[in-house]
Amino acid sequence: MDNEKIYVNLPGESTPYQLKNLLHKHQSALEKAHGKQPKLRAHCDCRKFGNKAELVIRLRDQRYHVARMPNSGHMHHQDCTAFSEDPSLSGGGEYLPAISIKDDVTIIKVNFSLSKAENVEPIENNSPPNPLTGSVSRHAMGLNALLCHMWNESGLNIWIDGSIRLRSLVYSKLSEVIEGTKLGRRSLAKLIHVEPSWEKTSWLPVAPKSGATSNDYFLALFKIKSVTTHDKYSYIKSDSGEIFRVSPEVLESIQTSFKSAWSYVTRPRGSDQVPDQDKDEKPKLAQVFCLALCGWVEGADGMRIEIGKAALILTNWRYIPVDSSYELIVADKLLVEKRSFVKPLRYDAADDVVFPDFKLLDAGPNPVPMEIYGVKNNPKYDERKRAKVAHYKQSGEPFWDWTPPEPMRPFNEKK
Repeated sequence: MDNEKIYVNLPGESTPYQLKNLLHKHQSALEKAHGKQPKLRAHCDCRKFGNKAELVIRLRDQRYHVARMPNSGHMHHQDCTAFSEDPSLSGGGEYLPAISIKDDVTIIKVNFSLSKAENVEPIENNSPPNPLTGSVSRHAMGLNALLCHMWNESGLNIWIDGSIRLRSLVYSKLSEVIEGTKLGRRSLAKLIHVEPSWEKTSWLPVAPKSGATSNDYFLALFKIKSVTTHDKYSYIKSDSGEIFRVSPEVLESIQTSFKSAWSYVTRPRGSDQVPDQDKDEKPKLAQVFCLALCGWVEGADGMRIEIGKAALILTNWRYIPVDSSYELIVADKLLVEKRSFVKPLRYDAADDVVFPDFKLLDAGPNPVPMEIYGVKNNPKYDERKRAKVAHYKQSGEPFWDWTPPEPMRPFNEKK
């Protein structure tokens, strides 16, 4: 959570604390409030009226930290850095049956195994597609849905004008979500290894001795730097220099499932909308992050990590997720024009399931939907597009749309 912009009401205290001061100068107050949980909770002071969102105090590395309660980001004011999109308003709505909340922990049912000795049967959706929206109910998450969930709950799909988002903050936000999540009965923090924001830091598990066997998989979350091929295998290099081996079958699955993101791995590029940069500044390129299910295998030069399956997420240079090159252009242009907005994540929703590609948060009292009609030759999608445009026009609600390659019209004005 952003220490500068959050004020916290502790139980029994009449005056809210600025989070920055609370964490650094008032650990005793946090310790006292921690002991009152779960009967009494701290609250965020972002809303001056109505119900205030609860916060959870956790003890980590012998210090107390303040985190958002699971599935409560949408209860914060949209200008609060703890705000996140309500997952029911995006592709995450299909996965509500896969999530449960117990105390201050999110428990997620997944459809992949974390042990080589365990077979997980695919869980079928228990409902046919909704005839109006095309969405379905899903009772377990795969890697892609889990990656989208982490990005959504971290609030990384939201940008408030004036924000500062460095890699260290992204790491911190993701870590906060990971700490409050379980996959079934197992803590996600004990299963996942996240590439840190600083260089020359060991972040992957220690390799077993040559010839040893391990029945456990682990999860790795990292930024992809490059990919090379040698003999029949491909090798994905993380931003920190770690190498992950990928079989031809797994690589084909990744390329097929994440075509847009993979195109930026093989040909790194940005959009033409990024701000002017100094000659010594790195180009503001799109980024591709990978959540991989990994295991140790014996290689010619010893033990190495091999990816069994993976999901990718494409973001712009400010870590805002996008689904296509058109969305990348719009996201960068929104940043250039200093706008506040949210990107609803698609998760695994079908292409013909239509919800806004972005929402403007600063163009009126309600979020203004933004539609980019980039999907071609899909009759169901076209039908829902026509219905949605007709709905906007009939209701008189403000909206913004763009059908590439037509010229982009100006965004709705700030209010």
